[in-house]
Amino acid sequence: MKPFPLIAIAAGASVGLVVFLSSNNSNNNDASSPSPSASDRRRLKGLSFDPHTTVLKVKTLMERQQLQGDSLPKCPLRTDLSSFGTDQVGKKYHEVPTTLEGSNCLLFDCNQDVAECDNGDATNYNGDKPPCCTHVLRDMIRIFDEEMCALGLDYYAAFGTLLGLRRADRFIPWSADGDMMLYSDEAMNALVMLWDSQKTGMSHHFSQINRMCITAEFANGGLKKWAYDEERYRQAIDGWDKEFNLGFPYLDLYLGQVVEGNKLLVWSRCKHYLKDVFPTERKLVYGGQFAMNFPPNPDQILRTNYGNGWRFPPSEEEKAKHGDRLCPHGPGYEEVVA
Repeated sequence: MKPFPLIAIAAGASVGLVVFLSSNNSNNNDASSPSPSASDRRRLKGLSFDPHTTVLKVKTLMERQQLQGDSLPKCPLRTDLSSFGTDQVGKKYHEVPTTLEGSNCLLFDCNQDVAECDNGDATNYNGDKPPCCTHVLRDMIRIFDEEMCALGLDYYAAFGTLLGLRRADRFIPWSADGDMMLYSDEAMNALVMLWDSQKTGMSHHFSQINRMCITAEFANGGLKKWAYDEERYRQAIDGWDKEFNLGFPYLDLYLGQVVEGNKLLVWSRCKHYLKDVFPTERKLVYGGQFAMNFPPNPDQILRTNYGNGWRFPPSEEEKAKHGDRLCPHGPGYEEVVA
């Protein structure tokens, strides 16, 4: 999947989001158009925000049913990204510092116990032990979705995030990173230049690829007491792409390319028909706790990434080989899929 392995790959599935920008979406708005605030959007969608966690909850079952499928409003998208040309920022934005001094990244302990954490419970930031890694990751992705919606930038859930949601309506419990893919330099620039780290508690940086880490402001500072000290931080940064048991959730941002006359999306060895990934569809996840964008043909995306057996968790042996067998199927799958 990647030129270097990551924790989710070693564990058997990457967790991911793929970000798309397009000017031919009927829901697009101009970048200068006013958009409702996050709280206004939550009220419009019948969602309530619990201040003790970053989980959104649908108020009633009836409202949840009304929000499913086509009735879930789509986020208005920017139509013009020309002001975010690659000459302004470039592909490699800024490196993550190798010491705590000057770093926005808060590296921290979190609970990796699958039996305890594989659920949709609220994140406990005030407990006597670290909160569940997968709960923190869920909160990061929920915040990412909300901020991308506010910025007018499209995306969809992919790789292990899509895999977990299609299997069980939640993220794979042993995954500690989320993957995001943008298909243009302008889109990446727009994300980097417009992102509000103070509001989201998440900061962009570059470490072999574009990434997003948690800051000290995340969850109202709820992770500070579990933060790494200076020595452990340095070891973690040095081994970010080598050690896969570090535990702290983060997001990866990939940059794919649209090729062959807008027919295919390509990243590394992965190829998808563009019609299978865009335009996105907005759906509720985690039993209606929050919304995310999905590709229109999610099962084929998963078949391309993981093969025809994607519905079934891999064996321990297959987990170790996962990074070597990514994208066994792609365009041309009509020949092998009934």
